[in-house]
Amino acid sequence: LSASSAASDVYKGQQRFDRIFISPLARARHTFDHMEKQWVALGFRAYPRCAPTFVPEIQEICLYDWQGHLRKDLQALYPDQFENWMNQPAAFCIGEHFPVRELWTRAKRGWEVILSQSKPFERVLVVAHSGVNQALCFAALGHEEPMYRRLNFPNCGALHLRLSLPTSPAQAAEMVQAGGYTLPVPVVDGEE
Repeated sequence: LSASSAASDVYKGQQRFDRIFISPLARARHTFDHMEKQWVALGFRAYPRCAPTFVPEIQEICLYDWQGHLRKDLQALYPDQFENWMNQPAAFCIGEHFPVRELWTRAKRGWEVILSQSKPFERVLVVAHSGVNQALCFAALGHEEPMYRRLNFPNCGALHLRLSLPTSPAQAAEMVQAGGYTLPVPVVDGEE
């Protein structure tokens, strides 16, 4: 809860959010509910009066048979696959599935849903967690799966994007970490 309280502070200065989109995972809804309570407690009443929209495409990465297992157990049972997961996640596969590629596909579809329900110049808040945040951010910036794990997206952090999708990639303005610290957006190899 302290992380979502910090996220509330991150957005305290926003003038408004015209639309809110949330991952269908219970913890994303819980995060938003807590943020909303914190905004009220802080006297910040500019959040939209509309109900959030749940976007199934922005759920977390699916690791199939690996889900629910401890990291050390997976490392012992599947050393080669685990090494691939840690060092080349875009090429990592479980059976016939490529989880990071599937995550990227869902993130791109998620942006299609979000943008089809948003109007130009609206301020949009997307509440999701972990790997899907990485996929959403990098997909919006025009990058593909090899970028997974290149951005250490903090819990309840925020990335301010200026979206011009689908005609061109977004521009990242800043990344705000919980507690309100503004971090520079990381430069990707070959970019200045």
